[in-house]
Amino acid sequence: MTDITSALAGERPIKAVSYGSIVLNGPDLTYEETGKGSHLGRYQAEGEWEEIEVSATVITYSETGSFRMANGDLIHYEGTALLHLETGISFGINRFVGGTGKFADVTGEMTYESVPTSELDYVTYLEGTIDY
Repeated sequence: MTDITSALAGERPIKAVSYGSIVLNGPDLTYEETGKGSHLGRYQAEGEWEEIEVSATVITYSETGSFRMANGDLIHYEGTALLHLETGISFGINRFVGGTGKFADVTGEMTYESVPTSELDYVTYLEGTIDY
């Protein structure tokens, strides 16, 4: 008999859209998002950015954060992104690095593009693969 968990495991495509806001906390740059995605359902996300390098046109930063699903399960992620200073658009790659509940052993990665909708608000389009 095949274990149902192993039968369901495997890499799956993931797509999501989030709406977020940058939160200014002194020197820390954090964000909060709400969204909906395949294999995630409705979720909230929060994380922080840390500046790595600044040039005349681009800021490179590292990112850590978590998705919180409707049932409370978490997916943790970390990655790197570039923020284009003229347009405000950022592009990044995040890797899933564990979580809780059914996502305890999650792996995979996602790329994203965040587009500003106002000074501190943005919409993010994500896609990649997830295995849990």
